[in-house]
Amino acid sequence: MGYFNVIEKEETLIITLGGGFFSFCSVKLDNIIHYFNTYKKLPKKIDGTLCFPHYKKSEHKNLDITHHFFEDKSHDFDYNYFLKPTFHHSFQYNIYKDFDFKMYKPFIEKYYTPSKTINTTINELENKYKINYNNTITLYYRNFDKHLETPIASHEVFMNKLNELLKLNNTLTVLLQTDDLTFENKIKNNYKNNNIIIFSEVKNSMNQKHINEFKGRTYEHGIYMLAITFIMSKTKYIICGSGNVSLWISLLRGNGKNIYQNLRLNWV
Repeated sequence: MGYFNVIEKEETLIITLGGGFFSFCSVKLDNIIHYFNTYKKLPKKIDGTLCFPHYKKSEHKNLDITHHFFEDKSHDFDYNYFLKPTFHHSFQYNIYKDFDFKMYKPFIEKYYTPSKTINTTINELENKYKINYNNTITLYYRNFDKHLETPIASHEVFMNKLNELLKLNNTLTVLLQTDDLTFENKIKNNYKNNNIIIFSEVKNSMNQKHINEFKGRTYEHGIYMLAITFIMSKTKYIICGSGNVSLWISLLRGNGKNIYQNLRLNWV
């Protein structure tokens, strides 16, 4: 459980911790499930005023902009109250395919359904890049400052895994999302016979390297990055490392099928 802040009389959960966009998403799910286990019900209100500070425009100061990204669903919560679901924001370093996705499904559907703005952006990107989910591999490679949290496998390790999947079908499109420009260039140079999708909408902000990592985090980047994460979650295959984005690709996918996760330098 992350830091847990609640106003019991008002049945209000206040989200106070997080770093990047998906870090806040993880802490929120952590806190919601802890609240659910503690009070055997869901909070009437979740205060996300402190969430996503690097993704706010100036006019969003002191506002909760969660609904810009996720639909506010008020449907009844269908769940077996005798079960005790578990989640912690550190689960980004667990094995995703071992998750009990059925347990998480009602929480994800209620609190993390894409907003109209995100759905519009997803449709925009699907049409622009002509995405065929059944013929696409997501290749998500997060490098640089992430190595301070967990070991990062080499470019070659990820390319070898990509080669394994391309042997099954060499016509697959490669959807590449990375903050490593050298890796991006290797993919473009070594897989010229494949269609490669690189989203220009977030490309510049992803390739920050040792520059202040918050520089590229803007409201628009948050919109596009979330839409892209929903898109990545729906592709036929997913090759990823371990971290909050990879975690949420998996949670939004809702199952562990065809997820190839590199965790502490091993494929799991």
